[in-house]
Amino acid sequence: VISLCKKYGVDGRQAFNVGLCLEELAANSLMQGFKDDKDKYVEYRLSIIGRWLILRLRDNGHPFDLTERYKLLNPDDPVSGMGLRIVFAAAENVNYSHAFDMNNVCIRVLKQSSREKREK
Repeated sequence: VISLCKKYGVDGRQAFNVGLCLEELAANSLMQGFKDDKDKYVEYRLSIIGRWLILRLRDNGHPFDLTERYKLLNPDDPVSGMGLRIVFAAAENVNYSHAFDMNNVCIRVLKQSSREKREK
């Protein structure tokens, strides 16, 4: 994901952050979403559409609405829910849905190009 972002002109730091978001979401899916011997399915997709980076992750784990969990994080404990904090800090918008026994997370990030960073 990081390499793909850089290939399409995304600023290196932002590319790293998007890759970190994917890692946090995938790790959370694998560690928290599967409590049985069920076959695990995790899919991710990165789309770059105009000025937007859109990261989508789907899994067949137990339903987990990360947007609701994020609202419950204690603001006085910055360490709890660190992965969710990373995702929500990087994103302009985070959506969750559960359909056809699949968790669907869609994160939209405003693209920062390498050139824009140099011009500032």
